[in-house]
Amino acid sequence: KGTLSLVLHLNGERTHLSSPDATTVERGLSAVERLRAFCGTRRGRTAFNSLTMKVHSVQTNRSGSREKVEIGVNFRLPPGLRADDVLDVIDGWTDVQCEVIDRSDAVEVNPSNEAVRALCAGIRNLEQRPTLLRKLGTSDLNLAEPAWQCPAAAYGPGDSHLDHTDNEHVEIADIRRSTE
Repeated sequence: KGTLSLVLHLNGERTHLSSPDATTVERGLSAVERLRAFCGTRRGRTAFNSLTMKVHSVQTNRSGSREKVEIGVNFRLPPGLRADDVLDVIDGWTDVQCEVIDRSDAVEVNPSNEAVRALCAGIRNLEQRPTLLRKLGTSDLNLAEPAWQCPAAAYGPGDSHLDHTDNEHVEIADIRRSTE
């Protein structure tokens, strides 16, 4: 899948909590819900074919009566949906400024390309059974394959669900086996 990381910026005036007007934070949460609704319109048959979004940070700052809210969001883009397609949705919003932090479109390689076939042959030579997966995250492949336009595959040991967490680790035996 591809990735699109954004920071949504909202500016406003501090309001009393008893006021009927939405706070700047509430306006930010409303923007997040609009994005979730957009993701809901881009559901595919599988998680790999669906647009997903996670909120990873919220920061509020006050200076006098001025409020600033920054909301960090990350989208995982399925094949066929470009980062620009998501940005076009936000572009028309007058209450939110959007800062792009990172972006790369999805890449789906042919499972019978030379790189995949070579990896599978090497795994079979070790009397193991290769398993082909569609990554829900990104890798260098997202940048290298479009730039180099050559056969490619993502491969490596470890549990990718632990990536970028405090429990991320790879067993030494798994590293040795993947090196073989």
